[in-house]
Amino acid sequence: MVYKELQAHRDLIPINAGATPTGDTVNVVLSTWNLDHIRRRWPMVEARLARAPRMHGITVNQDGTVEVNGVRLASVGDRQREAAMQAETIPPESLEAWVYGVGLGDLPRFLLQRPQLEKLHVVILHESLFTTLLEYVDQTDWLQDQRVSLEVEPALDELGHPFCVQSACLRLMPDHGPLGRLKGRLFLELSTSFVNRDFSDNPVMRQRLADNAPLLELANSVSQLYQSRPNTIMVVAGAGPTLAKQLTWMAKERKKLTIIATASALRSLMHAQLVPDVVVAIDPFPILAAQFDLDLSPLQQVPLVFFPILDSEIIQNWPGPKLVALSTNPLYASLQQRFANATLHSGGSVIHPATHLAVAMGGEQIILAGCDFSFPGGQIRDEHSPELSFGLLSGGSIELVNGNGQLVKSVASMRQFLLEMESFIQHHPQVRFYNASREGARIEGTLPLDKNAHKLGIRLTLSPPPPPAPIPFMTTAEISKGLVIANVALRCWRLVEAHQQLNKLLRAVRQGGDPLLEGRILLSLAEAGVERGRLREAREPLEEIPEVKPQGWSTHDELNRLCVSAWCHLQEGSSVQAGKDLDLAMALAAGLGQASLEIVVQRMVCQFYSHLGRLDEGEHHLHQALQLARQSADPWEEFRCLRQWGELYLRRQEWSQSRESFQKALNLLTSLDAPAILQADVRNQLFFLQLEMWKSSLYGHGLLANCCRSLRRGEEAWAYDLLIKWIDGLLKNPNQLAVPGVKELLPEVIAAQQRRDGIALADILEYGIAPALKTTP
Repeated sequence: MVYKELQAHRDLIPINAGATPTGDTVNVVLSTWNLDHIRRRWPMVEARLARAPRMHGITVNQDGTVEVNGVRLASVGDRQREAAMQAETIPPESLEAWVYGVGLGDLPRFLLQRPQLEKLHVVILHESLFTTLLEYVDQTDWLQDQRVSLEVEPALDELGHPFCVQSACLRLMPDHGPLGRLKGRLFLELSTSFVNRDFSDNPVMRQRLADNAPLLELANSVSQLYQSRPNTIMVVAGAGPTLAKQLTWMAKERKKLTIIATASALRSLMHAQLVPDVVVAIDPFPILAAQFDLDLSPLQQVPLVFFPILDSEIIQNWPGPKLVALSTNPLYASLQQRFANATLHSGGSVIHPATHLAVAMGGEQIILAGCDFSFPGGQIRDEHSPELSFGLLSGGSIELVNGNGQLVKSVASMRQFLLEMESFIQHHPQVRFYNASREGARIEGTLPLDKNAHKLGIRLTLSPPPPPAPIPFMTTAEISKGLVIANVALRCWRLVEAHQQLNKLLRAVRQGGDPLLEGRILLSLAEAGVERGRLREAREPLEEIPEVKPQGWSTHDELNRLCVSAWCHLQEGSSVQAGKDLDLAMALAAGLGQASLEIVVQRMVCQFYSHLGRLDEGEHHLHQALQLARQSADPWEEFRCLRQWGELYLRRQEWSQSRESFQKALNLLTSLDAPAILQADVRNQLFFLQLEMWKSSLYGHGLLANCCRSLRRGEEAWAYDLLIKWIDGLLKNPNQLAVPGVKELLPEVIAAQQRRDGIALADILEYGIAPALKTTP
C-alpha cells in the first residue's frame, strides 16, 4: 500500500496520537502506517522489526488500557502525569536524552514537548512487543519528529545519560541473555540514586558513624596495603554455596595464594584451617557479628578492612590491625581527607571492595571463589555462614545463566551485584580474573579456573567431601540419652550442635531399626529446621515420619508433629491445612494440660492469625503464651514470646512497643548467656527497627505517594523492597481493613504485586487505596 493510500485510510480512523483503536482492519492499517514512517527514516530498524515474531497475550481493555500478559502498559488514570513521573530523571535543561522502552509512546511524546531538547534517543527494549503494539497504538506523531533517533541495538554495558525508562517494558524484558544484562543495568541505575540518598540522609547510619568515631581515631587507612602483594595469585573468597568445594585445593596451594576473605566467608575458611591474609567487612547490621563468633587468636596479624559504619562490637573485638576503607557515598565525605586514597569500589556486596582491594594490592591474577551471585543447588550460602534475616532475597526471584550454560535461581538484588562486578572487571583489562566454579552465575570477563589452573601453577582438587565417618553401634539407651541431650541443646538454641547430634543419632538408630526412636529423632530434626527458619530442613524429616505412627508414639509427640506441620504449611502459603493442624494440636494440648506444650501451640496459633492479618486474635493467643511461660518459669519460651511480640508490633508499625519487646528479649538472652548468633539476630532486628522508624517518621503518609512515583518510574529496589511491605502491613492492620474500599481492593493489590505489575499496582494505590485512607499521593 503506497503512502497516499495509507493517508486516505488514516483519515478514516477516528483516533488521536497515542490512541488504542480495536478491530482487525484498523490494526492492519495502523501497523502499516507506523512501519512506513520507520522504513523511511530507519530502514535497518524496520528490517529488524520485520523479523521479530508477533507477541501474543495483548489485551485492549474497555477503559482504553493495554495489557501484555497481564502487565499494564500505562495508567488508567492519567497517562500524561505518569509520563511526567517517568521523565523526572532527565533534567529540564538537557539538550540530549535517552528513553528506554516505548510502550504506548507517552514518554517520548512528553519529552518532545520540551523545546530545548535537541536529540532524543528512543531505545526499543522488546522488539516483538514494539512490533505488535504498532498494530494497536498510533505512534506516528513522535516517529516523524526529526529530533528522534530510533535504536534497536542498545549498548549492553554503557547506558546513555541522562535517561528515563518505560517501566512496563522493562518488566517484560527477559531476565537472562544479553537483554537480561541490559535489564539489570537499568534496574541498577534506577535504584542507585535513591539508595545513596537514603543511606547518606539516614540518621541511624549517621549515629553509627558518630558512635564509631573513637574507634576510627585508632585505625589506619587501607591504602597502606596497596601494592603490598605484587606478583601473587589473589583469591577473593565469598560465602556462596560453592566455596566449600574450593577449600581443598586452596589448602594445598596455600603458600602460592593471597586470600582476601569477605566477612561472611571467614567461618568457612577458619573451619578448614585456612587463615586469610585480609578480612573485609562492610555491612552495618549486627547479625554480621555472628560471623566473628569464633576463636580469633590465629588472626592477630591479619588486617580487618572495614567501612566506618560496621558494628562496633566487631571492630572492638578484632585482634589484628584495623584499616578503614570508604565508599563514594556522601556519608563519608568528612572522612575523605583523613583517610586519603582509601576509597574502594562499592556496588552493594562486600565482594566488590574485596576485589578492588585485591587489584590495589598488586594482584594481576585474581580468582573469585564462592562468588556465585545465585543459589546453585538451592543453597543460599555456604553451610558455615549464617543467613541474614532480611535483605538478601530482595527484588523478586529470577534466573541467571551459570558457567555450564544452565539456568540457576537468583534474585534481582544479586543480579545487580553481578552487573557491578562485571563492570569493575571490564574497567580493569590489565587484570586476569578467574571464576573458580561453573555452578554459580557466569561472570562476564572471567575465565573458568578449571581450564586455566595449570597456567597459574595450581593443581585443582575438586573431589567431593569424604563420606561421613561410620557411627559405632549404639544401644537404644545410648540413643535415647543422646536424643535428650540434643533436645536440650535445641531448646537452648544451640542449633548447629543439636543438628549435628541429631543426624549422628539418626544414622545410629537406622542401624538398629527402632522405629519409635527414629520417628522422634526425625521430629526433633524438623523442629530444628523450624527454629532455623528453613522450610526444607523442616519439611524433609517431617515427611519421613511414617503415616502409621510406631507403637509408643505419644500424644506429646503427635502434638509437636502437628505444630511443625502447621509451620511448614504457613511457610508454603497453605493456611487452610495449617488451620486444621492447629485445631487438632489445640485439642490435644487441652487434654494433656502441660504448660510447655500449650505455650508452643498458642505461639503457633498467633503465627497463624498473623499470617491471615487477624492481628488482634493473634495478640490474644500470644498474651496467653507469655503468661504461661512466666508462670512456669520457662525463660526460653518467654524469650520466644517476647520476640514474637516485637514482630507483631512491627507489622502494626507500633515502633516503640516493638522496640521495647525486642529489648526485653535481648536482655533475657544476655542473662541466659545465649549463643552469640541468637543475640546478634535480635540486635539486628532492633537495628532494622530503627531504620523503619526513621523511614516512617520521615515520609509519614507520603510513603504512599513515594510508592506510586517509584512504581511508575521503575525504581523497584525502593518500591517493592520497602514500600510494598509498608502497604502490606497497612492493609493487614484491622483498623485500616475496616475502612470502606480498602478490604475490597486487597485481592487486586496482592495480584498486582505477585505478577510484578508496577503500573497497575500504582493505579490501585493511587486511585483506590489513597482516597479510601484520605491520603494524597
